[in-house]
Amino acid sequence: MVELEMSFDQCFLNVNGERIATTSDRRNARNCYTFSIEEPTANALIYAYGFGELPASVERIFLSSFRAELIDLNPSFGRAEDGDYYLITVDSFIELATWNRPYAPGSFIKELRSIISNQFSNRIAMSNLHDDASPGARLVFVVNNAETKIGDAINETIDLLKAIEAQAIANCLDQIEDKSLATYFSFPEEVKSACEQYLLYFGEFLRDVGINASVEIKEEADRILFSVTPRDSHEALDRIRQILDLYIKLPTATFATTDEKGFRLEAQRLSANIMHYQSQLLLAQAMIEQKDATIGLLKDRLILQGQMVQGRLLREPAQRKEDDNEKIFGGLFEIKKYEGKGFLVNLPQLYRDLRDWIIRDKEK
Repeated sequence: MVELEMSFDQCFLNVNGERIATTSDRRNARNCYTFSIEEPTANALIYAYGFGELPASVERIFLSSFRAELIDLNPSFGRAEDGDYYLITVDSFIELATWNRPYAPGSFIKELRSIISNQFSNRIAMSNLHDDASPGARLVFVVNNAETKIGDAINETIDLLKAIEAQAIANCLDQIEDKSLATYFSFPEEVKSACEQYLLYFGEFLRDVGINASVEIKEEADRILFSVTPRDSHEALDRIRQILDLYIKLPTATFATTDEKGFRLEAQRLSANIMHYQSQLLLAQAMIEQKDATIGLLKDRLILQGQMVQGRLLREPAQRKEDDNEKIFGGLFEIKKYEGKGFLVNLPQLYRDLRDWIIRDKEK
């Protein structure tokens, strides 16, 4: 049984004799009470009852919040003022201070509103909640049947909003994929900083070969999202992906000595960046060995080779089972193993060939 208990200037909400909420807030005009339930266990107690079993003097009950992937959901429910039906209201907020997605909060909110308006306008009434730090929306659902269990209706509502959120995230990512190259990486903490620095230098490498693009790293839990966005919307993302595949293998290369003057500055800059990256990995190796880290960090010395592909660190070249020669860029280049230590690279020639390949590829 759901009932109210009065005590001086307070009112208690009891379920089966157990006190689950207290309020001193009386709405004088309607002589009704509003309660806030802070504990999820208390939610469960009232979930077993139907909306029609609520005391008539209960105006609204606020439940403990739910966390979706990006949205905080704060549900409440109560009897409608203008009829014999009930309303579930969910105030939804996005925390801008912790936003770390590759798409803007405004784009995400726009997708949410579009999905609700186009697909669920007959079930959800939506209005804006204005908060500069946490923009959000108020979503209202109607419950017409007084016998409907409160828990069933709340869970169905939360599940629906989580599904809408997932669809909005997918739509935002689809839009980004049309404009940017994005991939996830996961690095052990000991080498994470060095790997991220090397990835960030990729933007400079692209400019040196004739592609203007911005690069960005976003932290997401135990992984990072690395995205490359060309300034020219007509720039082929597949071309950038192939160059990235080559770039992340360069730390395993042996660089050929050359007297060529062309691209000497670019070659020296890249070589210095790779040497710095390798020195950071060697320092990490010393730290790991000193700590006697055994949780897979030293296995086959994968990490310390510093080869990054698809968010993983490549195996040592000597352990790879592929053919000795690897053709890239449609066969334009062929990478050959060099004394079991990677492959031989003439950096000025690499820059020259990459620029020529990019120009020819654009002319197709």
